[in-house]
Amino acid sequence: MKRLTVLTFAVGMATAAHAAPKDLAKYQWKNRVLVIFSSRAAPEFEKQRQVISAQQAAIADRDLVVLAVDGKTVAPLYGKADGLQADDIRARLQGPGGKAFQAVLVGKDGLVKLRKDTAVSGPELFALIDSMPMRANEARKRTD
Repeated sequence: MKRLTVLTFAVGMATAAHAAPKDLAKYQWKNRVLVIFSSRAAPEFEKQRQVISAQQAAIADRDLVVLAVDGKTVAPLYGKADGLQADDIRARLQGPGGKAFQAVLVGKDGLVKLRKDTAVSGPELFALIDSMPMRANEARKRTD
């Protein structure tokens, strides 16, 4: 019994390390979330913002929410960001502090699918999302 308890605890800890942040859990199974850690003054942030602005229809089609985390602030670049806590998101996704740029894509299953220290291009982001089995199922359901 003791061995089972230890094993259950170990599995639970391993799962928690890869689970979506508590604040992002409201998106799980509904949306993919692209979290941009960056100062809004950073050149990479501006590049990423331009990609997001130019790709609104493709973002909506893929059920993507885009959040900018700058210091203690969480702001939506696409979708809603009501009541989210920057410190929790940063800690759980192991996002950089300060002004460093990082883009993190969280899938609908709540797991990290991409972590990149430069802006993600539209084609790169959409190719990754479109290669996911859940996205393939969504596309099949829409054509049926």
